[in-house]
Amino acid sequence: MSTEVSFELPEAALAAHRWRLACEGDAQPHPPLIAELYADLLGEHAVVVGGYLYERADTPANGEHGAPGALDRLHNEWLPRVEELASALGEVDPAALDGDALTALIERWREVAAGLRDDVLDPARGTADAFVAGFVARFGDDRRSAARSLIDAIPSRASRRAAVVWEMSRLLRSQGSRLSATFGPTGGQREYMQLRQRAQRDFPHAVPGYRQDVPSWSEDHAMVTSAVRQAAAMPDAASPIQAEQRRRAERNAAQAELAASATEPRVAALMAQLPGAQEHALALDALAEPTVRLIAAARAMWLGVGAWLVAGGAVAEPADVFYLHRGELVTALHGGDGPGSGSIRERRAAHAASEEATPPATLGGA
Repeated sequence: MSTEVSFELPEAALAAHRWRLACEGDAQPHPPLIAELYADLLGEHAVVVGGYLYERADTPANGEHGAPGALDRLHNEWLPRVEELASALGEVDPAALDGDALTALIERWREVAAGLRDDVLDPARGTADAFVAGFVARFGDDRRSAARSLIDAIPSRASRRAAVVWEMSRLLRSQGSRLSATFGPTGGQREYMQLRQRAQRDFPHAVPGYRQDVPSWSEDHAMVTSAVRQAAAMPDAASPIQAEQRRRAERNAAQAELAASATEPRVAALMAQLPGAQEHALALDALAEPTVRLIAAARAMWLGVGAWLVAGGAVAEPADVFYLHRGELVTALHGGDGPGSGSIRERRAAHAASEEATPPATLGGA
């Protein structure tokens, strides 16, 4: 079945705004149920096109730039609420779930997402953007990367995970991209297995692009292997370990540059802004692990609902639940029929085509 993927905005009015591909470094298409969920959680800030999530890129961040305390609010209020939500998802009884309960659960998730955006991420992002703008105004537009290096979390959780994958990928390349028993458990294979166990221990809930329809690293060894094989196809120059070393050097040079000009009023102002600007990256990094735990809890919930629907004859297999629209899911939860196996096959084919497509980095805008 040949399926074309359209990357046209669903409404003409949306084209007046500029939309940025979410998770651009690891953008993934979502099946219908999850795409609708993410679009609902982000509201007017997001739109789903071709299964991919796009975020508004032309709206100034909310919040008072430079206001301190984003990390305090994150740790004291919002991270506990993320954990409470993950627990609530884990306690859902599929047999007792109905349209009202599902709506209440999604509304609870939306409140957490909106609170994180408005109370933590937008103020921190606004401060970071203001710092970068001030830095390039003083030191030149070609120094934008240096400004970002001063803000970025180094190392971040994502860079630590990438480093483990990279080490495994180099072992795979050294063995001709085969880790078989032919070279025995005492050679590269043993080292590879130790690294894989470390990856699954340290990053058990890792999934590409916050997808809920694919297993995490702890669920399926093949997910780790897939990430390693993708990295193995890349040249040594693409090493994330070397990239992080370069970022550290760039940060050190930028810090020295700021210190050397600290007597200038606008540089002194930049140095005063820097701690607040760094909160954005630190907040994102602190959110990373709780977020993937929440995604894992949601996946388990959906699969539990899918298994219950299988028992009732609404779908053929638990994972089919991801290919229902929410209205169809509510109908099925109330004892109605699902969309049918033919529709599920068509949606799976459309999703597979989206996985093979290359989404534009931006849509709309003048």
